[in-house]
Amino acid sequence: MALSINGTEVVSDTRDIDVDYVAGTYTKLRANYSTDTAVTGTKTIDCTTPMHMYTLTGNTAFSFGNLSTTKGAVIHVMIYTNTSAFTPSFSNVQWPDSNEPYWGSHKIWLLCFNNTDKTTPVVVRGTAVPYDDQD
Repeated sequence: MALSINGTEVVSDTRDIDVDYVAGTYTKLRANYSTDTAVTGTKTIDCTTPMHMYTLTGNTAFSFGNLSTTKGAVIHVMIYTNTSAFTPSFSNVQWPDSNEPYWGSHKIWLLCFNNTDKTTPVVVRGTAVPYDDQD
């Protein structure tokens, strides 16, 4: 039995899901995400995609795209700084207590950004949690 909301089918009889920013079937539900395994120089994080995974191959300056059309969005980013401990930097990010993380302390970072601020230019609030594989 299909599931509809306001006349729009969001889950088909075969359990396919058609909801913005979500893909898959009911047994394998996941958010849409982007992956880039060779990031260096500059990179724009598209805020219309809720999840991103990046492997740095050099120091990278990140910026945010589509902020004006995604007010209130939460964007999750996983960054692998590589064994050379490449450094990411972010424009217009407000970190807790105004302290950007020391990126050299870990190879893997899980970041969360929220663009609820209505100032111009838009200020994105960010948090970062280090995570390293345990060999």
